[in-house]
Amino acid sequence: MKEIDIPYQLIEGCRQKRPEAQEAVYKAVYTSFMKIGLRYTGNYEDAANILQDSFIKIFTRMEGYTEKGGFVGWMKRIVVNTAIDFIRKEKQIQHIPLNEHHEMLEEEQELKENYVNDEKQLLAIIRELPSMQLMVFNLFVMDECSHQEIAERLSISVATSKWYLFEARKILKKKLTQIHHV
Repeated sequence: MKEIDIPYQLIEGCRQKRPEAQEAVYKAVYTSFMKIGLRYTGNYEDAANILQDSFIKIFTRMEGYTEKGGFVGWMKRIVVNTAIDFIRKEKQIQHIPLNEHHEMLEEEQELKENYVNDEKQLLAIIRELPSMQLMVFNLFVMDECSHQEIAERLSISVATSKWYLFEARKILKKKLTQIHHV
């Protein structure tokens, strides 16, 4: 995500529930956060709903921001968690418990070798992943979460997180290879 800097005065304005500060923060991060919603849902309407719910949480929970980390990072975490909650609720994801640890057989480089020139086409391919694979892929690759963080957020084991990422990579590699060889 592009680095966004929110001035301290706007953060304080949001704490004081000043509409002009809230609007300025909203406008500053809208595009970046909408992209997050689109990555998780694949459609504008659901992404807009996630964003709306996220900003309600952000502006009503300003006391939760402790200034230990960046304000935009704190907001992003709320957006990602809201997206995950939305998908769980709307898509009613069923978890597949796995007791085995699957070794990661593929490296990030393999995906990069089978590239797609058009970013929109690549995002469309990613959005076709099954729900759990999509969430784990987004959290691991796009949001740079560890498997431990993913496991905690999604209430799954670390091994299951790794398996979902492995499956996502396998699916993406197959699709990218098909496109590359057409």
